[in-house]
This record gives sequence, C-alpha cells and structure tokens, in this order.
Amino acid sequence: MNRIFTYGTLRQRGTHGDLLGRVRSRQPGWVEGQLLHLPAGYPALIDGPGRVRGELVESEDLPQRLPLIDDYEGYDPASVETSLYQRVLRPVHGVSGSPQAWVYVMPPERVSEQVGAVRVSSGDWIAFVEGC
Repeated sequence: MNRIFTYGTLRQRGTHGDLLGRVRSRQPGWVEGQLLHLPAGYPALIDGPGRVRGELVESEDLPQRLPLIDDYEGYDPASVETSLYQRVLRPVHGVSGSPQAWVYVMPPERVSEQVGAVRVSSGDWIAFVEGC
C-alpha cells in the first residue's frame, strides 16, 4: 500500500510532510470521522459522524517509511492497546474511486485522556490552526 490520508502535520502545509518521502501525488479529499485539536498542538481523527478534510498522498517510499511514520504518530503494531493512534485502512472520498488509504485514528480510550481537546467543526485542521 503506497497511499496515506493526511489530515494534520503530515499535510503539505503541515510541519512534518517530509516524513512521507518521495511524494508522487497529493489530492484533496476527506474521510468519515470527527476532528479534535489536542492541547499538545496537533490533531486527532476520531470515529463519529462527519468529514475530516485532508490529502490523499501517494508516496513511492511509503512502505519503507511506515515504521518511521508509525513512531512519529505513536503507533506500535506490536502494542496496539497502548498506542496513541491506530493505523487503519479507510476509503478516501472526494477522489475518483474512493480508494483505500492508511489513516491514523485515535481510539476511544485515548480520546478520554485528552483533557482540553477542542472539536474542529470544519473538519480541516490546517484551516483551524491558520485561523487562530
């Protein structure tokens, strides 16, 4: 799988988009869910009704770079229950064919730990941060 959906710091205008390696393409799209801005200064996608806006990124390097990105996102495939995020496959809408892509989702047990989190009603974290 060489596709990932980015909605925060890994987006083109985010602070860590370089972690994705050699990007072949970026397309605007959305996934189902809700978005939170966490007190630590980054976003979290959570399950629920709504649209989270971001980018479908195709990267030639993604399979080799996933361990680095997993580490950055606080996801440990060997210890899923203690990870901050889960990496799951989800359809990306607004893109021809609604292709599947990796996306990092915060599980409910981690959401409850995020005291002071703010819901991003627009579903677009970059726009939210730039508007602050």
